[in-house]
Amino acid sequence: MEELHNNGKIRAIGVSNFLKHHLEPLLESANIKPSVNQIEYHPGYKQKEIMEYCKDHNILIEGWSPLGRGKVLQNEHLKSIAKKHQKTVA
Repeated sequence: MEELHNNGKIRAIGVSNFLKHHLEPLLESANIKPSVNQIEYHPGYKQKEIMEYCKDHNILIEGWSPLGRGKVLQNEHLKSIAKKHQKTVA
């Protein structure tokens, strides 16, 4: 991936489902830090530890399954917020 980046074939390198114990060795050995880490992230699953780690290392988080595979749509608190703003839960 670094070779592709260095040759201008790609603009950024990203990872998926990397936790702290995955990122630590990568950051020690990589010449180019990943720009983004795609993780499951939604109101029912916030993954605070990896969020903070990525923030500290300037790695953006991209939410996978931001609607919690549909479960978030049934959350009563989110339903009330949506109703108040005349929006859908999604």
